[in-house]
Amino acid sequence: LHNFIFIHLGLRVESAVVYDRQILLGQNGLTGALGDIFVTPETDEKTAELGRLNDFASMASLRTMLNLNGVTQEELIAHCAVSKQLDLWVEQASEPLRIAIHTLESLLNTQTIIMGGDVNEILLEKLIKQLRPFIPSISQYGDREVVRLIKTPDVANITIKGLAVLPLHAALSRKNMQTLHIPLELGYTELQQLVFLSE
Repeated sequence: LHNFIFIHLGLRVESAVVYDRQILLGQNGLTGALGDIFVTPETDEKTAELGRLNDFASMASLRTMLNLNGVTQEELIAHCAVSKQLDLWVEQASEPLRIAIHTLESLLNTQTIIMGGDVNEILLEKLIKQLRPFIPSISQYGDREVVRLIKTPDVANITIKGLAVLPLHAALSRKNMQTLHIPLELGYTELQQLVFLSE
């Protein structure tokens, strides 16, 4: 893949665009806040704002539906395996996610969209199954080498793999160079000086 979008389902729904195998970061060094897009015409009673993707398809919205606001992410995922309300959340999340996917395809028309995040394999498969059929978009025209939506392989470990790659990406990419700070009191090895210090 040379051009794709990664959707991360966490406490908030986030997205990253990869173009020509380069991660595109915003002007503030961050990726996209996909969960902030409006996906429903209904307004929130408290804020009078339109419904956002985070309100329906984030892990925070799942916590709220299951009434598990005090639990850790691991406990939430474990609870999902036995909860009968999970299907209700998947049904609630599917149409807003379909709209978000259509929006991304219409704007960026990348090779594919990859979906993963702080979810287990069962939840991810249920959600992707519920998303079909996708809303027709520009991405369905012409020959496709890759399907429109792919689930993240080995989703349980993708976050830790991503965290392991980020320092290397920051250190080795000239276009996206970001200095990583190590407190002086820790001292530096020669390798740390080469990789992490800006001077």
